[in-house]
Amino acid sequence: MAQIRKTATLTAGKQNMAYNSASTTTKQRTVGKTRSKKRLRVKGGAFRRVAVILLIFIVAVAFINQYSRIINVGAQINEMEKEIKSIQMLTDALEAQVIQMVNWDQIEYIAKTKLNMIEPTANSYTTMELKKLPQEYTQQKTARAQESETSGAVTDKISSVFAWLTN
Repeated sequence: MAQIRKTATLTAGKQNMAYNSASTTTKQRTVGKTRSKKRLRVKGGAFRRVAVILLIFIVAVAFINQYSRIINVGAQINEMEKEIKSIQMLTDALEAQVIQMVNWDQIEYIAKTKLNMIEPTANSYTTMELKKLPQEYTQQKTARAQESETSGAVTDKISSVFAWLTN
């Protein structure tokens, strides 16, 4: 009977050991899978972090590049404006020299002989056709004339003409 117990215990023990070894291999597989998943997660998380940091770095470099271009263009604009001012000053100086060097007598001679121009005289007039004065103005003029006769102010007449011209 003791022998039966021993064999039964041995068989139970072997079964238990087989079960334990089977469960440990299953546990090892499960633990190994979870560890590999964790490793993948950690690796995937680290990859994401590196990708985000790299993306932020690229965006920062792009912004710095744009700002440096803006600063360079601004400096070029300032240089061009200074150059334009200096060229304008040089042009003005040269124009003044040309005006000083011009022989006005020669210009007058060419204008009279080649272009048949004549000098203006005191009797040279330019005629202009004026529009007819409205009745309101003439009525206002007569009313003001009566007032001005009493005050004798010439300025009222002039101001009335300018008022009519501006209307």
